[in-house]
Amino acid sequence: MDTRFLETLITVVEQGSIAAAAREQLLTPAAVSQRIQSLEREFKCKLFSRAGNTVQPTNSCLMLLPKAKALV
Repeated sequence: MDTRFLETLITVVEQGSIAAAAREQLLTPAAVSQRIQSLEREFKCKLFSRAGNTVQPTNSCLMLLPKAKALV
């Protein structure tokens, strides 16, 4: 696992949208989505509920978040 992907996860949670996280990290929204999908495959769980232009972290994501912050 690449810690940059965890940084992206944290940024998406803090910003509340993939587009905003992409702007902050100087990435494309597609790149951010791919990183999140990669983490979802690795952890075998859905990390966000997507609704329009916003995302909400799932319970799995919220449980993972403190560990991700500690690693980053």
